[in-house]
Parts: sequence; C-alpha cells; structure tokens
Amino acid sequence: MTLKLKTSDFRIVTRRVTPPKPPSSAEELAALALALLPRVELPSGTRYRLAGVGLSNFPDEEDDELQPGLFDDSA
Repeated sequence: MTLKLKTSDFRIVTRRVTPPKPPSSAEELAALALALLPRVELPSGTRYRLAGVGLSNFPDEEDDELQPGLFDDSA
C-alpha cells in the first residue's frame, strides 16, 4: 500500500507499508493510509494539492498460477 502526497510547492512524498493481507473494507484501507501519516516528516501546517492511496501486488485467493518458491523442485 502506498500513500502519496504532493505539497502546494509540488514536492512529492511517498510512504509504503506491506500489510499481511489486503484490506477487506474501505474503513480498513482508510485506517492503513492514516497510519502512514505520522511517518510523513513535514510541518503540521503543510498544504497539500494532491493525496492518493494505492494498492498493488496482492494475488487473488483463487489464483492457481502463483509464482513458485525459489527452491521449489518444479523441473
């Protein structure tokens, strides 16, 4: 999960976290994003022109073609 902030002077700040499982609700997604805010080291009065949250690299539970482990004997 990535939190991306752009300040009013176009500075971009990103913070990332990898939760153990994908968020199961909008509330859980919001809580994870808000938990990243204390890691942003900008003054409390900073103005932002853009705030975004992204999720990536979560496999589907039904996905049978997951990447094999490095030492799996699949040859």
